[in-house]
Amino acid sequence: MNDLKQLIGEFLQTVPSGTIIDAHTVIEHLVRNCGDAYLDGYKHGEGAASYHSRISHMVGEFDGTLLTRITGESYSENIHGKLTGNACWRRN
Repeated sequence: MNDLKQLIGEFLQTVPSGTIIDAHTVIEHLVRNCGDAYLDGYKHGEGAASYHSRISHMVGEFDGTLLTRITGESYSENIHGKLTGNACWRRN
């Protein structure tokens, strides 16, 4: 899982300072650009919602360094095309 967290950190460093980003954006990046690492992090039998929640928590570990958590949630499209609320941060 450390590889996935490292990839998340590398992606976050490419996000311009001041930009608001949400967990869906990070997950979409992982799926499209880091497919093997994304799939390696998945636990057999785990649902997508649970796995994506774990990824969101990994993103949250950058709060205070690369990111600042924003109160409330964003409302954006998940990988299933449904609009749902999720955590969001401002890039420091």
